[in-house]
Amino acid sequence: MNLKKLGIIALSIAMAIGGYKFADANSEVFTVSATVPGATGGSFAVSKVTAGVFTSQASNNLAFGTLTFDATNNIFVSAYYFAIDIAGTGGAGFPNISIAYADTGSPTGAVAGLGDRGTLSYSKMTQSGGVDTETAIDGMSLGEANNLTISPSAVAGGWLRINIGIATGDPSLSEGSAVPFTAADAPGAYTGTVTITATGV
Repeated sequence: MNLKKLGIIALSIAMAIGGYKFADANSEVFTVSATVPGATGGSFAVSKVTAGVFTSQASNNLAFGTLTFDATNNIFVSAYYFAIDIAGTGGAGFPNISIAYADTGSPTGAVAGLGDRGTLSYSKMTQSGGVDTETAIDGMSLGEANNLTISPSAVAGGWLRINIGIATGDPSLSEGSAVPFTAADAPGAYTGTVTITATGV
């Protein structure tokens, strides 16, 4: 093939390429979003705890019955306490918790109500490998628990356990200003109500 013919072929290819319009590059940005709803309330599970054994109960009646006299310490005690486990419902995370307490009845001549003799403590609960771990946060008398609030951050990554019992006077326990029942207290029934409200976040 002679040089003249090669030149004509090269010119033809160049013209063909020059006449072809390559597609322009373009891009679009797509925003992706999703919203996980927060907890709107709480579920409550009540257990009676005797010597470390938890027995589930359907009732909200936290009845300690007739207390037993501890002659060694000269106080009246209960053989058990109640645990209330609270989990978030309706969404992710944990709700805000508020607590109210009120004495509703005391025998004639009583110098103090159940608000001064009962206790409330609360803990963060977590579970790993099927084993529950309880990390105590605070404890007080039932009366001191009135108007108590517990924020979701206190139990982040777990759930809340509220323990309600009768004061023991044990300095190793966090009982606030609560003191045990003694022979100086009036005999009879002492009653009160604990109201626990779970509010969505």
